[in-house]
Amino acid sequence: MIGDMSRTKGHADDLAENLGLKPNGQTASDERRRVWLKLGNEIDRLDGLFSAKRTALESIVTARFGTLDANVQEIIHEKLGWRP
Repeated sequence: MIGDMSRTKGHADDLAENLGLKPNGQTASDERRRVWLKLGNEIDRLDGLFSAKRTALESIVTARFGTLDANVQEIIHEKLGWRP
């Protein structure tokens, strides 16, 4: 168990370094918290981008083919891995 914790800490430190984060006199847990916050912000940004593209694609398909049957929409969402 302790070995697993040290590996996790090492991964967090590597990730922080790869993201260009430098500890400024902070503890390791503070630095890990900053890394997770930065990752969370990036995930939120990408989720918003994905949502905007999905909305645009749905608008284009609806404009071209009209309102799609619920079964067709479900198949499209399943094939593209979208959550309605």
